[in-house]
Amino acid sequence: MKEVVPNKAHELIASIQDKFDVTVVTQNVDDLHEKAGSNKVIHLQGELFKVRSTADENLVYDCKKDLILGSACDKGSQLRPHIVWFGEELDDTNLKAANKAAMECNLCVIIGSSLQVYPANQIPSYVHENSKIGYCLNRPF
Repeated sequence: MKEVVPNKAHELIASIQDKFDVTVVTQNVDDLHEKAGSNKVIHLQGELFKVRSTADENLVYDCKKDLILGSACDKGSQLRPHIVWFGEELDDTNLKAANKAAMECNLCVIIGSSLQVYPANQIPSYVHENSKIGYCLNRPF
């Protein structure tokens, strides 16, 4: 992950914030939007370069090195990746922030998602009726 770089889509999205108020809501756990320059990013499924306590999910730390068994938080409990595993629920704070961004937007652009995964697929339903929604799906032809 440390060597991966943003692609042109990440860079284009970041460049738009020069003229518009852009909030990126992503299900990806990488930091490619931030590397491209986006400054308002909501990570619905967590972030690979962060870890959190297994005893207190509010204890979250930046982490750019490998996580190993025995790595502990300030309270002594094991650290784990700060991502959502299959079967776990999304962080309610991030989901509410994403829904709020959808409610306040003038334009919601959905890129590269089939909108099949709940609850992220519900976010477009929060877009105000006077706002526009655009889709750019990456589907094979």
